[in-house]
Formats: sequence, C-alpha cells, structure tokens
Amino acid sequence: MSLGKNIKFYRKQKKMTQSELAQKSYMSRTYLSDIERGRQNPSLNTLNSIAKVLNIDIKLLFNEDYHTEIQEKSIGTLTPKDEASCINATEFDQLPSKPYYTLTKKDEKDIAERLQQMMDDLESNSSLAFMGEPMNEEDRELLRISLENTLRMSKQMAKKKFTPKKYRK
Repeated sequence: MSLGKNIKFYRKQKKMTQSELAQKSYMSRTYLSDIERGRQNPSLNTLNSIAKVLNIDIKLLFNEDYHTEIQEKSIGTLTPKDEASCINATEFDQLPSKPYYTLTKKDEKDIAERLQQMMDDLESNSSLAFMGEPMNEEDRELLRISLENTLRMSKQMAKKKFTPKKYRK
C-alpha cells in the first residue's frame, strides 16, 4: 500500500476524521486529503507529526505489509458470514472504475439508430454496388460491422475530446 493509504488506514483505525488529524498535526485538511490520495508528498517532519498524533512509529507509515497482516489475522477470528462480507468489500474497493468515455445506454441507442438509418439509405438498388456489381449479403454484413465500429470509435473519441476536465475521473 502507498503512504497515503497507510495514513488513511491508521487514521480510521483510531476513529479520527481528516479534520481532527489535520488540526492535531498542524496542517490543513485539504493537504492531508491530498497526502492520503497520493497527490502530495509530505516532508519527514509532516509524517513525524502525523505518526505522533496517531501514536504509531513513523516506520509503519512506510511499511507495505504490516496492516494487511493484521487484517488477515483478524479475518480468521470472524464468523464465515462476516468474513465473506469483508472479502467482498475489499474486492469491491479493487474494482476498476469505468473511464469517463465509455458508452452509455443512450449512446448505444444513438449508434444503433444512426447505423439503421445509414443501412436504410444504402438499401436502394443503386447504392449497394461495388465496382458496378451489387453487393452480396456477406459484404453487406461486413459493411454494417465496419460502420458500427466506426460510429462507436467516433463517439468515444468525441467524448474524450469534448468532456470538460472537471467531469473526467
């Protein structure tokens, strides 16, 4: 685990809020939040004051495996039902979040409608020809798949390009 996650773990273990820990260690709550999220790298003096407030050794903040060992030992004393809920909670925390540019149901519906409209436009007798010869069903299906992929990719590229930064995660 990272330094920020360790600080957050020990803070929650002591049942302290970010505001309480920040006030007792003489820093702003936003700075502490940035440390916990890994946006800021604190100085050793700052880490020392956090460790003093949490009543732990500063080395524990850098230790990767210490509190995971504690959690594993405590899981063994839980009932099977509680153990399953703990495991599910940790698995849930590790699930990757979807990127902001993934297609929504509405986007899928728009793509399907646009694709159907394009295929209907191509259904006229003169439209579906390749080098003067009419297209067979296999070629039509390949064209439909290609158009669908193009529409999906263009929709995702537009979302990436035109989504304001404040809405990106």
